[in-house]
Amino acid sequence: LWDVIAKTDIFLLNDEEAEQLTGTSNLIKATEILLSKGPDTVIIKKGAKGSMIAGKENLDNIPVFPGVDVCDPTGAGDSFAGGFCGYLAKFGKENLIDAIIYGTAVASFTVSQFSVDGLRNIQLKDIEKRAIVISNLLSEKISAD
Repeated sequence: LWDVIAKTDIFLLNDEEAEQLTGTSNLIKATEILLSKGPDTVIIKKGAKGSMIAGKENLDNIPVFPGVDVCDPTGAGDSFAGGFCGYLAKFGKENLIDAIIYGTAVASFTVSQFSVDGLRNIQLKDIEKRAIVISNLLSEKISAD
């Protein structure tokens, strides 16, 4: 696995996987370990706590979409990855934080209903609206820091 990670530009995993792989429950240390193995960027999904993105010189935490009653978290990580990769496919990897925000927005629909019901009828405009809210929350957090 480490040989594959060494050839990876962007490494996306969840918090439990990061802890198991690195042997530490400190996610900041985990990103440092993972970055030292080769990737330019590490993204750790933290479930209801949002996600974090780390590069060689930066670390940011991205919040979840607020106010969603979680009905079923099954598939949230996969839909996050789908939204993230979809954004990258359309816009490239110049703005990874926006890709994470879109992934977060898609995942928020997934958890709001059972199974795939939350995803059945969404449209791009629905994702974009939630992405704006998440982006504004991130901007407020950065301004407060």
